[in-house]
Amino acid sequence: MKFAASGRLLGFVGLSLLVQLPLAAPALAGSAPPAKNAVIEQEAQTHPMYLGTVTGGVKTSDEYTEGNFSIVAPVWSTLGADATLSGDVIYLEPYTSWGERGEVAASLGLGWRHLFGSQSVAALNQHDAPQAGFFDEGIFIGANVFIDMLDTEADNQFWQLGVGLEVGTRYVELRGNYYIPLSDRQLAEETRTVETIQRSSTSASQSITPTGALYATGNSIAQNAVFTTTATTTVSTTTIERLFRRYEEGMEGWDAELAVLIPGLDRYFDLRIIGGYYSFDNQPFGPQEGGTGNVEGWKTGVEIRPVPAVILTGTWYEDERLTGSDWTVGVQLQMPFELGDLGDGKGFWDRIGDAFTPRRRHLVERLAEPVRRQNAAIKVANSVDTETHADTEVKRVTKVTHRNGRLVIADDIIFVNNGGAVGNGISQAGPAETGAAEQPFNTIQEGADQAALNNAATRRLWTVYTQGAGAHGGGAYNESVTIGASTRFISSLVPVVGPHGETFGSGDRPLVQGGFAGVNTPVPIVAPLSFVSVAGYEIAGGYQPQNSASKLVPGVALGDDNAGIMLRNVSRVEIVDNVIHDMPWHGIVARRDDAGNLSILARGNHVSDAWAGIVVSGNADLEVQITGNTANNNLGGGIDASTTAGVISGVVSGNTSLNTANGAGFYLSAQTLRVDVLANQSNGNRNGISMEGGFIDGDFSGNTVNDNWESNIYIAGGGFTGDITNNTASYTAVNGIYLALSDGFTGNIAGNTTTNNFDIGFFIYAPTFSGSFTGNVSNDNGGDGFRTEIGSILIGPFNGNSASGNGGANFQNLGAPLANP
Repeated sequence: MKFAASGRLLGFVGLSLLVQLPLAAPALAGSAPPAKNAVIEQEAQTHPMYLGTVTGGVKTSDEYTEGNFSIVAPVWSTLGADATLSGDVIYLEPYTSWGERGEVAASLGLGWRHLFGSQSVAALNQHDAPQAGFFDEGIFIGANVFIDMLDTEADNQFWQLGVGLEVGTRYVELRGNYYIPLSDRQLAEETRTVETIQRSSTSASQSITPTGALYATGNSIAQNAVFTTTATTTVSTTTIERLFRRYEEGMEGWDAELAVLIPGLDRYFDLRIIGGYYSFDNQPFGPQEGGTGNVEGWKTGVEIRPVPAVILTGTWYEDERLTGSDWTVGVQLQMPFELGDLGDGKGFWDRIGDAFTPRRRHLVERLAEPVRRQNAAIKVANSVDTETHADTEVKRVTKVTHRNGRLVIADDIIFVNNGGAVGNGISQAGPAETGAAEQPFNTIQEGADQAALNNAATRRLWTVYTQGAGAHGGGAYNESVTIGASTRFISSLVPVVGPHGETFGSGDRPLVQGGFAGVNTPVPIVAPLSFVSVAGYEIAGGYQPQNSASKLVPGVALGDDNAGIMLRNVSRVEIVDNVIHDMPWHGIVARRDDAGNLSILARGNHVSDAWAGIVVSGNADLEVQITGNTANNNLGGGIDASTTAGVISGVVSGNTSLNTANGAGFYLSAQTLRVDVLANQSNGNRNGISMEGGFIDGDFSGNTVNDNWESNIYIAGGGFTGDITNNTASYTAVNGIYLALSDGFTGNIAGNTTTNNFDIGFFIYAPTFSGSFTGNVSNDNGGDGFRTEIGSILIGPFNGNSASGNGGANFQNLGAPLANP
């Protein structure tokens, strides 16, 4: 295809020469020997001039280089026919270019130019004439039409039509071109790619199937099991096929430029300054990298002719996509193409020599120059289409493996056993005692000391597991255990539960004939004592510091000697399911003498025959969960929680306190009480339930308080926010429910029953009452059934209550009026 284009170019050139030769023949025939005469001069001056040129050159940039060749071949002319430099010329212009990437362009143009002038033909020979005026050499106009062909590097052939106009004088030229594509879009490149992406993920799950009972081994409780691992590997293979097509398409657009010849220098050589604008609808001929948007912008350049035959050019483009770079430079050689005499007596070869001589050029010579168009005949745009198809295949492979192993249920355990082998892995203690199941200690104190040492070494919490007496033998642990570091004490009564509900433990509760005690000192002797848990023991007799056998810490003697469990300045305490009895002092004591906070869980303990059952006290905040305990037959009190400066928060529920001779069944005291008191029973005590605080916030519900010496329920303090509901208070020696507040009450009092109390059934003293007082019953009391002393602010219903058979008034109001009492 590229060779065909070159052949067409040679045809264009040949056609021009064939047309030119007949026209030049008269001039050749009329020429005479060297002598000149007036007749011969007159014929030369009146003969039409057929001015043509042959031009070849190279243009280049940092991205692209091309060579070009063109001919301006006049086919009809009246230029100079009347002995003046004026007239018309019609010419053919064949053009071809070769790009470095194999692109070949060819064009054939038909053009017309007319020179309006009055100078004599002889002016062509006046190279030393004075500086010409703006219109001295006349003005020319022109029009042209081109048919262009481009054979691209992709072997696509494009055709387009181009039209142009031009006008100029010696010093200024203005020209413009418009380009109209004639060919459709054509495929330039097609590429198919296949990409495979593989992703793999594995998810694993493990199931455990026990194969036997739980047993003790080393310092752990374990269970033999089959470990089944199911691993599923999912492999996802995605195949992506992409079809890439690049198309080429001719572009419609235009360009225009203005060229100015610099006066003065034109006596020696031509220097033109050129400026213009271009606009195309996509990327043009030259380096192309995919489709782009409109290509448009300014351009400016310079053209220098040091001699008429040599043309040096340089151009800058605002939008570099026009040529692939924002600059181009070029060099061309332009030879005259006139064989006849122009009246100067020079022939063809003389004019060739004259073209390489610096001189002034005449405007008429520009009528033989090629049309100024873009350096490529056709501007080609790229567009890209991409088709993508993806297919995903998923494959899953599951692998199941079984492994026999040991499942550790609990770890970091020190075993204590003073009887024979238990049969669950705990052996009988012997000469070599390490605390392992196979070599247990025979005293709790040895276990406590070893746990403290292990705690300091590993910084982990260790457990002392105490085996109680049972079928395997054994007996009471006669010792006062001193705790040297944070430790959890559990007994064989407390089941250790496996993952499938299996349990470890003989169910025997060990008897400690003595007690437990620990003090957290500012500088720990072994390790910090911040947590203690005691669960599942029977404790009798009380802790005696002189009986402590600890080899690490001295016995604790701080005023709570003879208590069953005594802990000082320990921040977190758990006392669960212990039986504590026959104590010279309290059953359970947890105190903070310093300014630290205390959190205590006391659940399911039974404390009897002590001075007080459970005593919790401090100087800062207390967080309490006291639930399900029994405190019976204790002389000084049942359950007592108090702090001198701070808040008591939490819950006291489901406890029973019976038969305390000198104290309250329940006593709570703090500057702020945020405690729910729920479903407790308090019978046969001095006071049933006593709450004292600067501010009380909580619910007081479902409590049964009977047969106490003084008030069954006594609540006194600043203000109370909460509900008092569904409580029963009967057979007290004083009042059933006594509520005395200095700041007021906010909440609901409903569903309470007070009967057979010696004095008032239900007494309320408060400066304000905001809430409701409904559905309460007060019968058969020795004094008033309901007595209210409420100030001037009363908000809410105060009705639906029942009172009968009381020794005083059923309803005695000494304050603000009540609504339907």
